[in-house]
Amino acid sequence: MAGHRTAADSVDRVSRLSARPGCILLIAVTYVGVNLLTDLMYGLVDPRIRYGKVGATIVLVAVVAALFGPAVARFDPSAQELARRLDGPSATHWFGLDELGPDIFSRVLAGARISLLVGLVVVSISSVVGTMLGSIAGYFGARSTRRSAV
Repeated sequence: MAGHRTAADSVDRVSRLSARPGCILLIAVTYVGVNLLTDLMYGLVDPRIRYGKVGATIVLVAVVAALFGPAVARFDPSAQELARRLDGPSATHWFGLDELGPDIFSRVLAGARISLLVGLVVVSISSVVGTMLGSIAGYFGARSTRRSAV
């Protein structure tokens, strides 16, 4: 039949499509990572920049927590312990358990990874769009600002 697709066709199509977002994500993470490392190194070298070191330390702790979170977390972030729900912090569960029983520390580490990924993608996209708009405005000069002001 002309319009009939087999299961192998859909698997091939999915495998071809799934590589594209991964490559885009890799480029975005690399771009933002290189910029972050450049800013960190500049802040460490220049003694006049004091507040940058504090911010860089906070960002570095968040990145390390997001990258190594699954290795540190001892519990599944979605696993429920209904019998022990709303338990406070303890030696086993550092941040305690929430209303359905999942370990809050594991959930924070899992959420940090997702938040970092979203932040990297947003910064990458806005950097590319801002660079393009700035290049267009710089190339066309006053003509582009007069048109946009009207």
